[in-house]
Amino acid sequence: MTELDENCHEIVLEVVEGGYLEQGFSYYKTSFQLSAMGEDKTLVKVKISFECELETEESAKPVKTAESALFFLRCLESYLLNDAST
Repeated sequence: MTELDENCHEIVLEVVEGGYLEQGFSYYKTSFQLSAMGEDKTLVKVKISFECELETEESAKPVKTAESALFFLRCLESYLLNDAST
């Protein structure tokens, strides 16, 4: 986690080594902004930012981004619902 803005309820994760950086990307960051929608609901806005070191075809750009973001959110939800209170 590279940024945490408690006022805006935003979490930012940045890849610092491995993963996409080994596939030719010079920068890869995912931002999550959480907004309460009621007692049991939260709206999550996800923003993906990346830069390629070389010109790449569209097909070479990250394709599993949504899966990674959803996996992180499921882990966060599980932690908050089960482990955070202990």
